[in-house]
Amino acid sequence: MRAKIVRLLAMVRPWIAFSRAGVKAPRATSVGRPPILKIKGDVKIGARAHFRTVQLRPRIAVDRGATLTLGDDVFLNEGATIWASESVTIGDRVLMGNLSTIYDTNAHEVRPGEGVPHGSCRDRG
Repeated sequence: MRAKIVRLLAMVRPWIAFSRAGVKAPRATSVGRPPILKIKGDVKIGARAHFRTVQLRPRIAVDRGATLTLGDDVFLNEGATIWASESVTIGDRVLMGNLSTIYDTNAHEVRPGEGVPHGSCRDRG
């Protein structure tokens, strides 16, 4: 009985979190709490995404006008972070390890005095 309750919670928690953020996440599950979501743009999550959040919750941020696409069977481990400033696409069956980070923006100066460049990372070659 306890195992059934744990499996049910693993499905319900992320569904509630993503639903509150206006995101459909078909059959998403999590061990522990659901990821931290800051969604202002468009998010598409494939089937069976899984989030491991026992100690450090993954963070997903999507800026206004940006797009984040996660494929089927994607796994985000403890503390993984995705920040889509314009567009981030992660394919099917991708596993992100502890504390891994994916940003599509340069949110800080690289060389002193240059300032923070704006626009897509692709535009900067």
